[in-house]
Order: sequence, then C-alpha cells, then structure tokens
Amino acid sequence: MIQVLDENRKRTAGENFAQAFSGLLNQGAQFMQGQREKEALRGVLGEEGADLPRDFQKMAYESKLKQQQQSQKLQGESQQEEQTYGIISDTFGKKFADVWKSSPVGARTELLKSGLDAMSRGQDVKNLFGGETQQATSQPKFQEEDFEEKSTPIKVIDYDKGLTPKERVSRQDKRYAQNLPLFQESQKKLQSYQMQGEEIDILSDLSPQIGTIERLNINPSTGDLIFPGLASPEAQQFVKTVNDFTTRAKDSYGSRVTNFDLNQFMRRLPTLANSEEGRKRILEQMKIINDLNMAYENSLHDVIDEHGGIRNIDYDQAEILCDH
Repeated sequence: MIQVLDENRKRTAGENFAQAFSGLLNQGAQFMQGQREKEALRGVLGEEGADLPRDFQKMAYESKLKQQQQSQKLQGESQQEEQTYGIISDTFGKKFADVWKSSPVGARTELLKSGLDAMSRGQDVKNLFGGETQQATSQPKFQEEDFEEKSTPIKVIDYDKGLTPKERVSRQDKRYAQNLPLFQESQKKLQSYQMQGEEIDILSDLSPQIGTIERLNINPSTGDLIFPGLASPEAQQFVKTVNDFTTRAKDSYGSRVTNFDLNQFMRRLPTLANSEEGRKRILEQMKIINDLNMAYENSLHDVIDEHGGIRNIDYDQAEILCDH
C-alpha cells in the first residue's frame, strides 16, 4: 500500500517549533563564530582594529599575522645564532667569533673553513686575530731537581708546522727517502770509529813491548816487516793492526778512495820505524781525533732522535743543530 503525502497540508505546531528552534541554533552558532573572530582580531589588531570594516580587518589581520610569524622566525634564528656563536668562541676564541658574527652569511662559511684549515695545520687560531689574553692562575712551583745541574736540551723544531695532515705525511715520506742513505752512512761511520778506538788501544798497549832492535826489520817506506818470521809476536800484531786501518779508509774519504787518498791516510798511522815516544804521541793524537769523530756522530744521532727520527728533520738541519 503506497502512502501519498500531501505537500499542501498544514504543518503542525511541533514542526513549526522545531524549525524555529533550529534557526535559533544556527543564529547562535553564527553569533558565537563572529564573537570568536572578533576576539581573534582584537587579540591581533587591538581594540581599535576590531571596529574597522570587515575588508580592512581582514587585510590588517593578515599583515599583522605575517609580522608575528616573521618576528618568531627571527627570534628562533637569533637563538640559534647565539648557540653557534658560543661554540665558535669556545673553539676559535672570542675575537674570531666576533668577526664571524659581524660577517655576512657567505663570508661566515669561508671564515669557518679558514679557521678549520688553520687548526688542521697546527696553527693557534685563537691568536689569529691578535691573541687571547691569559692571566697566570698560580705561582710557578720550584722543585729540588730544578736546581740540579742539567745539560742544555736540544731545541726541537717542528719543520712541518703549517701543513695539513696529508701534506705532512707526503713531506715526511720524501724526507725519509732522502735521509735514509745518509743516516745509514753515519751509522757505518760510527761503527768504524768504535772499532778504530779499540785498535788504537791495542797499539798503545803493544808499542812499549816492542824493542828498538825490531826497527831494523821494518821497511821505512811502507812500515811492513822485511822478515816477518824474525819479528816478535808483538811486532807482528802491531803491523797487522796498523794494516787493518786501511780497510777504514773509505769511512774517511768516502766509498771512492783513490791511491793518493790511501797513501795520505797511511801516512797518518804510526809504524815500528817510529821511535817509541813518537808512536805514543801519534797514537794519542789519533785517539783524540777518533773521539771527536765519535762525539759528532753520536750528537747527530741524538738530534735526529729528539725530533722523532729521520722523517721529521732534514739531514742538513740536523747537522746544523749538531754543530751548535
């Protein structure tokens, strides 16, 4: 059964009341929305702005809202800048941080790169813009050993100061390759001088034990025995020990020794053709020269050791420090 509604029928009182109540609710909601908007405008524009025409209120509200947002953004950036300023000041010093703060954005980035690069080279960045003043916090403490006699320490110099770690490694590798053969040659010299010192002591002990008659069995030009079998054991050992010095000639003249160099070297050595007193004086002089040579090589090695090895100091600079 289909019910047909009559659109022209008269509404009941309940329906009229419901319709009127719904309209009141809508009006109330619109009123409350308007009040909230007025409160929002009053909060942003103030009392005077709330009384402006609707279109002007909207324009003024949007403008004021943008200003507040911009202000909040600037405030946040300012707080972040102050935090960054504090970190830079602790790392590079206050004066560096002041320069960074007064610089434009692009210059700030380049300034930080320069500071980090200088720090990687071992430079004191805090003194880059005039230095940081420091005050002594306590009086120096003197200890008993400070008054003891001490040898003058070697002045250690960082010859790679100002280089980045990569540049430092590269230079040290090249320096090692150049210094290694020179250092090895110095080690051979030192070993040779030590052996010569021992041989000089042997000759000094043997010389007084050889009689004057032994001189008749010596070739005065070469210092060799004419008849080795007729010589005493002490004389034979003396001549043999002197001949051992010829193997050290290259340590004095280098690896390429000429016959002239060898003759000059041999003429410095004592032979049994010399008198006992003459041999004694020659041996004393040889000992002094040998001790000086050993002292120089030891000093050279000390300089190199103090600088951490042949990677950290050029050989010519080590020799200069050694001479001083």
